[in-house]
Amino acid sequence: MFVSRVVGSKGQVVVPQSIRKQAGFSPGTAVVFDIEGDRVTMRRKDASNALDAFFGSIPAGNKLRSTAEIKRAIEAQYDD
Repeated sequence: MFVSRVVGSKGQVVVPQSIRKQAGFSPGTAVVFDIEGDRVTMRRKDASNALDAFFGSIPAGNKLRSTAEIKRAIEAQYDD
């Protein structure tokens, strides 16, 4: 599939709905960009390791002070 878009003055590009749907992008989806030569790819960000998953799950500004608090924060992510 080939779709052309123009980069706006703020550096933004609108991803067409058909591509968002096929790629599984929804509002709030974290993405990663990769550049190889003149080609740029975009994909969903996957928590590729436990450390990234852990730190990505804690809200910014949250100050954990003990291992018990860290354990509770991790368990809270899996209570749902």
